[in-house]
Order: sequence, then structure tokens, then C-alpha cells
Amino acid sequence: MLSSYCQILGVNENYSLSDLKLAFRQKAKEYHPDVNNSVNAQDDFIKINEAYLYLKRLKETLKVEENNETTDLWKENERKRAKAKAYFYAKMRYEEYKKTEIYKASRIFNPIFLSHLLFL
Repeated sequence: MLSSYCQILGVNENYSLSDLKLAFRQKAKEYHPDVNNSVNAQDDFIKINEAYLYLKRLKETLKVEENNETTDLWKENERKRAKAKAYFYAKMRYEEYKKTEIYKASRIFNPIFLSHLLFL
């Protein structure tokens, strides 16, 4: 499951949160059904959101060993949770979606802007 989610977003399995956020924002902008007229846009958008939600939670919260039975249950529950949220987001208009926490939280600082901010 991990590798397929990474493949959907175009990140490697050793992704950082900033890599994940950048890949997600690019894909979300490209595949939101309001801006992409392809037949598969909504399905692709759902997969992108599901992958992002799952991988983000995995990176942030999973602190147990990979082969633990609890870990497998957690992963399955997170996958279902992510899929449900992805379907919800896919029903939103793009302008509405841009105001959601998932989209806002995926912003990353522009390194050039950040370096200027640190210089001050």
C-alpha cells in the first residue's frame, strides 16, 4: 500500500513531509475536477487525496514496528478514513477546496522568501 500511495503522488518511500506536501499541492491543482476536464479527473483526485492523507498520518504518527498486528489494523483504519475524506473533498468546488485545512496545511514556504525573512 505504501509504495502505491507514493507512486500516486510521485514521491519515494523515504519522503519528507515537505516533499509530500509539494507533490500533493501540484497534483491536487492539476486533477481537481473543476480544473481538469478528463473523464478520470475525479477518480484521480480522490486517489491523490487518499494517498496524501494516509502518507501524512503515517509519517506523523506511526511509531510502532512495521510487523506489529496493531500497526496493520491502524494502517487499514487510516486507509479507510483517508478514502472517506477523499470522496468528501472530491465533491467540493475547487475554490471551496482551496479553503480546506488539508489544502492550506500542504503549503510550504518558498525557500527564497524564507531566506529573506531569516535575513531580516
